[in-house]
Amino acid sequence: MLYFFLSYARGDEDALVQRLYEDLSAEVRLIAGLPRDERVGFVDRTILLGERWPQRLVEALST
Repeated sequence: MLYFFLSYARGDEDALVQRLYEDLSAEVRLIAGLPRDERVGFVDRTILLGERWPQRLVEALST
């Protein structure tokens, strides 16, 4: 089960976005009592500006 979907604008701060995702994931796992390797969030790094969203993004957002 995914607990969050991280949406962001690509730019110079991509490393900070990745850090936010990792830190948030760790906190969610801790609060939910989940193992360290459990995937709890979704962030996409492949979609380009104006591109149609792949089905996996639609599915991730809908959960």
